[in-house]
Amino acid sequence: MKYLLTILILLPILVFAGTIELRLSFSEDATQSFYCAPGRLRVPVQNVNVLLPPGAELVDYQFEFGPATAARHSYAEINPVWHNGEEVIYTTRSSHVPEGYKYLGIKRWGDLSYASFQVLPYDHARHAWTPTAQLTIRYTSDSSARNLIPGTFKQPSFFTNQSRLRDWYQTADSRNYDYLVISTPALYAALGDWVSYRQSQGLAVQFADINSILATQLGANDAEKMRNFMVTEYMMQPFTYLMIVGDYDTVPVAYLTPEPNGYDTVPSDFFYSDLTSNWDSDNDGRYGEYSSGIGEGDWEIDFTPEIFVGRLSTNSATEVSAIASRIVAFDSSNEPYKSKALLPAAFLNYSDEPEIGMPQTDGADFFQLAKNTVLRHFDNTTLYEQLGVVASHPSDYPLDYSQFNTLLRGTDYGLINWSAHGSSVSSSRKVWMEDVNGNNIPESFEMQWMNLVNKQSFSNLTATGGSVIFAASCYNGRIDGNESSLGEYALIKKAVGVIAATRTGWYKVGWQNPGWGGLSSYNYHFLENYAEAGHSLGAAHAHTNLLHTQYYLFGDPIDSGGIIWPELQNVYTYILYGDPAIGHNTMPAPEGEILVYIPTGEADSRVINSIRDTADMNVVYSNRLIPDYDYIANFEAVFAIIDDYQLAPWEKDILNAYLDAGGKMYLEGNINWDSSDPFLGKFGVEAPLDIVISIETLQYPQKAWDYADQSSSYRVLVPVQGGATPLFYAGSLDPTAYCVGTLNETATYNALAAEFRLMHIAEDATGYASFTELIHVILSELGVISGGTSNDDALSPVALSSISAWPNPARGSINIKLENPLRSETVISIYNLKGQLVNSLELSAKNSFQVNWNSLDTNGKPSPAGVYILKGAGTERKITVLR
Repeated sequence: MKYLLTILILLPILVFAGTIELRLSFSEDATQSFYCAPGRLRVPVQNVNVLLPPGAELVDYQFEFGPATAARHSYAEINPVWHNGEEVIYTTRSSHVPEGYKYLGIKRWGDLSYASFQVLPYDHARHAWTPTAQLTIRYTSDSSARNLIPGTFKQPSFFTNQSRLRDWYQTADSRNYDYLVISTPALYAALGDWVSYRQSQGLAVQFADINSILATQLGANDAEKMRNFMVTEYMMQPFTYLMIVGDYDTVPVAYLTPEPNGYDTVPSDFFYSDLTSNWDSDNDGRYGEYSSGIGEGDWEIDFTPEIFVGRLSTNSATEVSAIASRIVAFDSSNEPYKSKALLPAAFLNYSDEPEIGMPQTDGADFFQLAKNTVLRHFDNTTLYEQLGVVASHPSDYPLDYSQFNTLLRGTDYGLINWSAHGSSVSSSRKVWMEDVNGNNIPESFEMQWMNLVNKQSFSNLTATGGSVIFAASCYNGRIDGNESSLGEYALIKKAVGVIAATRTGWYKVGWQNPGWGGLSSYNYHFLENYAEAGHSLGAAHAHTNLLHTQYYLFGDPIDSGGIIWPELQNVYTYILYGDPAIGHNTMPAPEGEILVYIPTGEADSRVINSIRDTADMNVVYSNRLIPDYDYIANFEAVFAIIDDYQLAPWEKDILNAYLDAGGKMYLEGNINWDSSDPFLGKFGVEAPLDIVISIETLQYPQKAWDYADQSSSYRVLVPVQGGATPLFYAGSLDPTAYCVGTLNETATYNALAAEFRLMHIAEDATGYASFTELIHVILSELGVISGGTSNDDALSPVALSSISAWPNPARGSINIKLENPLRSETVISIYNLKGQLVNSLELSAKNSFQVNWNSLDTNGKPSPAGVYILKGAGTERKITVLR
């Protein structure tokens, strides 16, 4: 009893208690992650991470689902098998569905503490979807715990209650160093120019001698000793980057075990990235086993990157010096070649191979998607398989060892990404050369293996520019072989960064899109982070690992009937050779994303490029409304170009919900403009069937575009709602008579209906406006960007003010940026839709000013969910606040 009394006396000093109540919403058409265990139903799940105060421990929680409704999707798809080129892993087909939710434990990202839950808002037995849930968490918190936000935290929506971040945590106002290098004194001395370069960028660099670390630290093995040293350093002063300089026999690599109770280990530096996890929760001597929940495997791993890690894997000071000089030249250069990509891809397996019933997996399918999305800003050169019974997509060059070597050796590419089967010293293509017995089934004796790339490919180089390489092949990055691996050798001779597998990399057979998981999804998200979002190389790699563990590590361990650990092996085995800080001084991230939805074919590159050139936003192309990206409501605008495609009811529901959430949409196609339709009615027009016209030119006030399709028939749009106003007209004898484009501007959404087709707007027609100017007009009318003279006008553009806000919609905290070229004294005023002033933010006389609004009114009370209007410096923008 005396012991209990002592604890109670200490509680008020060290510990306080609190409660968090959250109402969760789960949109069936929003981004989902999926159970991806082969042989199991591919059903949607969501990770719910709830931020807690520093040093928090969970006392208890209550999770209650709300009422269910009929699900709109069938979720009858069965996950495909795993394959690595030699082994196939599958299980007996099963309709097993996990429980509705699972508590995954208290996790940490640096000092950030959070409770993690896995939620499945779908009842397979009843085919029901549960759109809401109530979560209540009671916790205790240590008031003396450190509360610094780690420098690697760059996820604006990682926590469900992200708005509390600044209430409980703060950014460090001082630092000892940003960059730690662990090596030997001799190898560190070879980094002289690189150290000077990084320090000139404001990165403080610190060196630690690996020999001293191993001699003084405690641990069960050398990797644990090194990690314990880093944990101590990180707790004294959080740093951001770690570069290991030396091969595995000089600076140790960790050996992790992704398979539950498995014996095969994977060499990995990921062990040094996540410094706050317990890597052996079950105390069986195996580090990093896959866990499906508390009490199973190593369940206390959270996969958050406290630091970004890379390695120069050589013990030669001469080679270290050469790599370091190449990194400085690459990182400090703006050479155009850095936006060129070389993309060779082989068949990973053919249909009915290696087993009857298996769908075909062509690496070129991935690159075709990447070219149109995450690599759309790159000059892409493709090499696809053209030999044998089955040919791949048309490509710039046929896939061939000699051709690949010629391009690799003689031309500089900023990005090289190959997909093939591999070994530690090469990657190879497997070609179905001939159907000898005529049974239309690819069989082993009909196959021929051919080289694609090997270590010799990086000899005799005449192109001297550095490259970032993603080697999507098994074993290309084997760090612990008797000789340098292909990935290590590529870094020595050519690259500034190589992501390659130290062991087997697993792919999903029949891969179609990022939601499938496997190696191609991992590759996609890396390119999304590095090539599109512009993260540094280390951040792109680390956040790919985090995203992959958030989206794809769902299912049961192998001894329970499902298989998921190969997905975790992909995270462990893909190691970064090179400097993780490459590209850390990138341009600011785009202020939003615009979706271009074209369900009937390839995207018109002019649409994508013109949107990107006109608005400072990412442009995401998709031919399906599938959950590959974040919630559709996060898109600043949607261009739906549907041609003759008939939207399905569920697609209309998605687009309708987007407009209801305050969206901005351009819609064109052969559409029945039915004003009684819940979705189409939002455009506020009808098109009488008895009025048919042709379009010779497209007219807009003071602008006109030459129209290339003058033989087709179009219908006239007639506004039938008060907010719908004519914008575009068909050029004829009476240019005001035939409306072919209207804007329905409401208090909630903006919807632009087009009877014309963007694809028929002529480019570079003498005397007419350009295609980019048309996109500029559409974006201006939708309210995505401010109006004004476009860059193609002969007159000098007027210095206009503009307001941007992100994320939009937002839950709580919103970043607001005012571009104010006139430098006038001003404020940003925030109004609700009733015209009432909610709050105002005073700004100083600056050209560009950024501020954060915490969604509170002038009395400090939370503003209700809804649409608000930002006004300042003669311009305005609508934002949506969610609760």
